[in-house]
Amino acid sequence: MARRGGKLEKIGSLVTKVYPSREPAELATARAFGVWARVVSRRILETARPVRLHHGVLTIHTATTAHADAMQYESERLLSKLQTLAPEARIKAIRFKVGELPDLPPPVKVQKKRAPVIPVASLPENVAAAIASIPNEKIREAVAQAAAVGLSTERKRS
Repeated sequence: MARRGGKLEKIGSLVTKVYPSREPAELATARAFGVWARVVSRRILETARPVRLHHGVLTIHTATTAHADAMQYESERLLSKLQTLAPEARIKAIRFKVGELPDLPPPVKVQKKRAPVIPVASLPENVAAAIASIPNEKIREAVAQAAAVGLSTERKRS
């Protein structure tokens, strides 16, 4: 929630004030643009970005004619992915042309959950004995930690 003029407002209500409308066509366009950013590589996203969805044709601006030509070869595969992931957009074709590229949205960082590390004290006897035989204390600690993480990951898979 956000505080505005002394009263709390839900974030969703603020978004609707910034985003032009909630019309299905505009929401489908926004969804198609977001899906485009997910189905192409970062390298392609640097040189080819969606700019318009009109009557089922998704227009993609590219940095150069060479990029447009190269993207044309991938159009069927990309169209299939877009149709699968954003069916509400009803995309029938993709058109590539040289044009101004809109700004990229900032990348979203996704943190992966790490497996819980088992305590070093509960390492199997044979592993603990092997680690204890390492003469260098810093290396011994690093190997013990690595073994604990490795065994935790192994246990999680089982």
